[in-house]
Amino acid sequence: MSIHRSLQVWEQTGRPHSQLLEAQREQEGGSGLGGALRYPEAVILWVTCEQEVLLARLDARVEEMLARGLVKELLDFHAAYNTRRLREGGTQDYTKGIFQSIGFKEFHDFLVLPEGEREGEEGRRLYEAGVAAMKLATRQYTKRQLRWIKNRFLTPSDRKVPPLYMLDATDPTQWETRVGGPAQAVVQAMVEGRVPDLKPANPQSDPDGAGKPRNNKSRHECEVCGRVLIGEHIWQDHLRGAKHRKMLKRKAQQQQAKLKDFTYAHEFAVAVSNRFDVLGALEDPVELWDTFKRETLQAAKECIGERPRSRRGFVSTETLEKIEESRAARLAGNRDQHRAVMPD
Repeated sequence: MSIHRSLQVWEQTGRPHSQLLEAQREQEGGSGLGGALRYPEAVILWVTCEQEVLLARLDARVEEMLARGLVKELLDFHAAYNTRRLREGGTQDYTKGIFQSIGFKEFHDFLVLPEGEREGEEGRRLYEAGVAAMKLATRQYTKRQLRWIKNRFLTPSDRKVPPLYMLDATDPTQWETRVGGPAQAVVQAMVEGRVPDLKPANPQSDPDGAGKPRNNKSRHECEVCGRVLIGEHIWQDHLRGAKHRKMLKRKAQQQQAKLKDFTYAHEFAVAVSNRFDVLGALEDPVELWDTFKRETLQAAKECIGERPRSRRGFVSTETLEKIEESRAARLAGNRDQHRAVMPD
């Protein structure tokens, strides 16, 4: 529910919006999504067509709107409302009022083009891009409408929904036999109190609760994606979504790598433990340290494999001789010789 609507309800009734909704759910014919139908004898007639036919009709509708002067109307609106905003350093706002309509943002680049350039090559390119974008936006809007109808009327739910009858208008030449005649027969049967011969496309309500409401307020937390989702149907859609499945796959790969690292770490710990059982017998700290370093490196090589050394640089023979002399001096405990061999 929106905050604005909830404040309206409080101002008009003096009662919290949530309290009214709860009362509607508890009344006869109510459900988890709200109250009973205001007009229980209502029917829904849904005129549909095949998908390819629908897309062709949508494109034809856009072309017809353009032929009837849509671009001139857009230019007039743009000149009246957006030109001043651009002159003052502002930006167009396509989220409010009439500018939310399909067409304004799709033709934006063409609208802001100087008038003298609209008939040139760039103008024609931007115009064609606007037409293509408008057709795409119209299809996307239609897809959202169809999804809403299916979720609201065709999905099983405990909410009472008027019977919905689908009428196929794919072929206009068969309107009377496929649309007009069946629609009149359904309405006539309802008026006379009979069950129409045409079967409804939607399942009827499930008063015993076998069908689950699609839009309840249950809260779900996806630990894989780090998201919180409200509503059972939103949760189920998320679980079936490609993004969630991709995150699951990535999580599994990370877990496998982690288990692999744990295995190496365990093998390394066992190898080190076995090798250093003898260290307690070593009393000289220098010998103990050198043995520890040598045996630790050897254990690591056996567990995870010996990796090639970095080739960032080469060590000269002179430097190697100084390292050996320094090591010998350190083992002999001669600190002064150690300082003399290793120059500052």
